Amino acid sequence: MLKLCLRLLVETGEVPSSIVLEIAWKANLKGKHNLVTLHLEWNDGVNRVKIDFDVLGNLEPHRNLKALGIKGYRDNRFPRWMMDPLFPNLVVIGLVKCRNCQNLPALGQLPSLKDVYLEELDVLQFIEGGSVVRKQREWFPSLKKIYLFANPNLESWVKEEEVSLHSVVVLSVRNCPKLSTMPMLPSLEELTIEKCSEKLMLSLLKVNPEKNAPSSSLPNSSSLANLKYLDISSCDDLLSLSEDGLQNLTSLVTLNIKFCPRMASLPEQGLGGLTSLVSLKISDCESLASLSGMRYLTALQKLHLARCEKMHILEGDMDGLTSP
Repeated sequence: MLKLCLRLLVETGEVPSSIVLEIAWKANLKGKHNLVTLHLEWNDGVNRVKIDFDVLGNLEPHRNLKALGIKGYRDNRFPRWMMDPLFPNLVVIGLVKCRNCQNLPALGQLPSLKDVYLEELDVLQFIEGGSVVRKQREWFPSLKKIYLFANPNLESWVKEEEVSLHSVVVLSVRNCPKLSTMPMLPSLEELTIEKCSEKLMLSLLKVNPEKNAPSSSLPNSSSLANLKYLDISSCDDLLSLSEDGLQNLTSLVTLNIKFCPRMASLPEQGLGGLTSLVSLKISDCESLASLSGMRYLTALQKLHLARCEKMHILEGDMDGLTSP
């Protein structure tokens, strides 16, 4: 069967609402069994929020849909076909510039969902607004990748509950300043943090703040035993990396740190836990003065340092390191 991928630009302009709704209805996307990818985009230059809800309601696709993208939708609600878990085959969903969106669809009940991409959802506070009543293994059972970009009011994944996303392997969070908690991610392999709060770091690395070292340090990371790639950037308040936290990252292969202007050192004993680390890149950390403990990185093959003006490499810092 021929697979159909459809991209629609919704431009309502000065066309009467009745005609716009009729056109959307006659598109009969619900009857297109071979429709697997649907991307709907609203024209930024036309402001007719009142009919967006009904137009999107009339563009309901067939349940065979595998990928859904919506950009520029302006209502604060989604129609019923999005709020109910009606798409057993949906693998990818992306919501971009839905600036008035207050509640998301019930993403956790989509059995095949693997990738979630949320960007510039200006008023969204929680990804799952209600209580998680399903068994943990039935909640986001297939989710692999999460991308959260520029969501200024996002506070948490789910409100007032501690939950786990057992299958997630990739998480990228950028410029979500109010995001303070995330579910436990025991299978996580790749983590990118940019312009994030200290509270988010505590949540991701799952440590009790009262037991942590200085409040400006990255905490214990025992819940990230499978982490292979860690990229930290633009964390202005970060003074150091937690010694205990580093010791638990035994699977980490790549560590990148950049634009952390207050980070002064790397914990000597903590580096001893990075037994798998192959690549270490540090740049634009103007306060970083010491590399004590580098000798513990016995698997290290690549070391890149750039624009760290206070860096002084002392005799013995590199003892034990060998050229590949």
